[in-house]
Amino acid sequence: MKTRVISNDALISLRTALAEFILIRQAYPPMDLQKKTIRESPFQWRTVVEPYFGINSWMAFNQNTEYQSIANSLDNKLRKQEPALLGHLNTGGMQWQIMDSKMLLASLYSRYETLINERIAPDAAINQVMEDLRLVFNTQKVIENTLMPLNGFQIPEDINVIDLDSETSIVRLNDDQFKFLYYHDMYSGPRENPDLGLAQVALVIKNEVDFSLTEIRESNPVLITTYELVEAKVQNFLSAIHILKSGHLHISRKYQMLEPNVFPGMRGSSSGFSGTRLPSFLEINESEISKLKAIIKNLTNTTHEAVRIASRRLTTAENRFTPVDALIDAAIGLEILLNPNDSSELAFRVALNYAYLAPEAERRKRFDTLSAVQASRNKVVHGSIKFQNSANEEVASHAATAKECLRDAIGRFLTDPSLCNSPKLDRDFWLNRIIPEMVVPMKQTLKE
Repeated sequence: MKTRVISNDALISLRTALAEFILIRQAYPPMDLQKKTIRESPFQWRTVVEPYFGINSWMAFNQNTEYQSIANSLDNKLRKQEPALLGHLNTGGMQWQIMDSKMLLASLYSRYETLINERIAPDAAINQVMEDLRLVFNTQKVIENTLMPLNGFQIPEDINVIDLDSETSIVRLNDDQFKFLYYHDMYSGPRENPDLGLAQVALVIKNEVDFSLTEIRESNPVLITTYELVEAKVQNFLSAIHILKSGHLHISRKYQMLEPNVFPGMRGSSSGFSGTRLPSFLEINESEISKLKAIIKNLTNTTHEAVRIASRRLTTAENRFTPVDALIDAAIGLEILLNPNDSSELAFRVALNYAYLAPEAERRKRFDTLSAVQASRNKVVHGSIKFQNSANEEVASHAATAKECLRDAIGRFLTDPSLCNSPKLDRDFWLNRIIPEMVVPMKQTLKE
């Protein structure tokens, strides 16, 4: 990617226009109403209505002659000094057109407002906006910030951030993030539904991505998207939290923003995840944080694909509506993880493999437990138990047991050195444990 440096003349023109724009904009009265959600507890809130600068306000402000004069003057200067600033943005597989100086000034003002809300002095805030613009233009790099509310997920009250790795963290929502999710125009709905419980924390993933600014639209821009990386990290987090403990936790939406958001379109987009919408509630204490980090690290580093698949099955099982579905998912996860290469006597071998994962004194009990789970699973898949029988006590009990067995098995495959590199518990795995290889080869012994 070519190195570019924004011209000083363009920066001076932008700074002068932004300072003038701020004075006019702040003197202009808001014409829209906003519903503001005030949180009092995870499931208690109140709503107040207050004026704010929304779409109707901006439409009226765009007719202001003084504002039009500033924008037109800036437009003429930039098309000579740095025309790419009014061109096309390309990043993360998406493209936007800045269009004109009005759009650019509005974006710079939005960044200015964010800094002012952080209690930065006005002159310092303008300087920071210009520095952000210079860095983005010159480096052609931005930070993609993906925020995913975790409804019903609780962390210790005295902890605000849990760093899971260099790019992923669990954060307690600050005022700006909460406002983004739950404040909305009087005539539209919030991004997140407070009826499902106010999210207190979110999963945040930050990645550096390439960014290009071109005077003309690129027909085939070379872009790097982090979509697959984000999806993998989300799945690792959900798998790890369900390996750590039982409970419902899902992510319904993700919000992606580019930072610093100095250009139009950088405030981001949102997309939904497929899946069930069971009410979530899951809490971790301080002693479990290090365990969660270790599980995520092991899941990230494992080359054992069966462990990854089984972990996803556990996550699905934990968030199923019915015990029938949960039982089938957990049983499939166990079979994927414990299935021998030789498929004969499958149920017996899976139960035997599960039993062997524990000390000798526990093995018979584990064998009987998983055999009972498999028997119940077979009744379901072969029609002996109907889906309408989801309240069946046997199915409900075995669904819970299956998830615990799968959680236990995944944990052992991630941490036991003798299992980490075993793609299957096959003939050789058992042979070396039951009949250890002789030090002296048998042929040599016969010759003697």
